[in-house]
This record gives sequence, structure tokens and C-alpha cells, in this order.
Amino acid sequence: MLLMLSGLMGCVVGGGESAWSFDAPGSITATVANGEISVRSAEDATAVISWEGGGFGKNAWPDVRERGGDVVADADGGLLGGGELDILSPAGTPLILTVERGSVEVTLDQPASIDACVAAGDITLRLPEGSYDIDERIGAGSISEGILSEPGAEWQINVCMGAGSIDIETYVPEEEPTQLKE
Repeated sequence: MLLMLSGLMGCVVGGGESAWSFDAPGSITATVANGEISVRSAEDATAVISWEGGGFGKNAWPDVRERGGDVVADADGGLLGGGELDILSPAGTPLILTVERGSVEVTLDQPASIDACVAAGDITLRLPEGSYDIDERIGAGSISEGILSEPGAEWQINVCMGAGSIDIETYVPEEEPTQLKE
């Protein structure tokens, strides 16, 4: 144990909270090793990504940047980092979400294409009524669908799960957009 701790003495332990904003991204890609990705609809064309988490060294903070008009938030800190990415996504912005251990929760007021994969954990998608072409792949666990897949539909939903559960449902959005932490 002492040998293991002495190896960490040169590492920086850190974390906390931070936020980034981007105007009208082409897509949003988010990756978390340990934790959660939550996505809600933004009020306008500005994407906002908030982080709360920590870890050792470079794993204490995600790498969030714009690349070719797309937003990439990489919080893949391996076993030494983790936390929560909260995303406000502009209407119709494609989402690519990956979590190794944890969950993905998406509630949108406007349809969008979504790719969501979790190795171990849960995926919950609450989507506005509409037509969706759904592809699901699950290793061990359960799928609960409150929506029918319509092959060839404009909005593509691809979900994959190693072990856990997938829940996809539609709803009628409220007049006011859903917001994250107030």
C-alpha cells in the first residue's frame, strides 16, 4: 500500500466545477469514464457543457474543445477520474455519448439524432413525439421501449449497452424548455 501511495505523491489531485459554451455546434461528442452524461435542450443555439468531478493529474479535468465546428468533451479519465457532464444542446444537434461505467440521460424538447453507448450502466432517452429510426444492441440487461422504430426516419437513434438497461420513451414537452441546474 505504501509503495502504491508513494507512486501517487507526484500526481496532482484535483477537480471541481467548470463550464464551456459554444455557438451552434455541428454535433456534440461527450465521453466519460466513470460517471454520468446528462443532456437537456438549450433555449437557443448555444451549447453549454458543465463539468463536476475530479481525479488524479490530467484525469482531474475533461478536455473540452471545438474541432471543425463540432464540440468534443473528453472526460475519459480511466479508473482515476470521474464525474458528471451536463450538456445543454441546441435543437436538432446530433449527439454522440459514451460512458464506460455509469449512465446517459437525455431529455430533449426537439428531435435529434443520438448515438449513446454505455459499457456498464443505464441509458435513458426521453424524446419528443416524432419518427425515429432505432437500432439497439445490448449484451446483458433489459430494453424498455415506449416508441416504435420507423426505418428510414429522419432522426436516427443508436444505443448500445454491455450490461445494464436501456429505456426509450416519447413525451409531450412542456411550454418551457427543460433546464439543468438552476
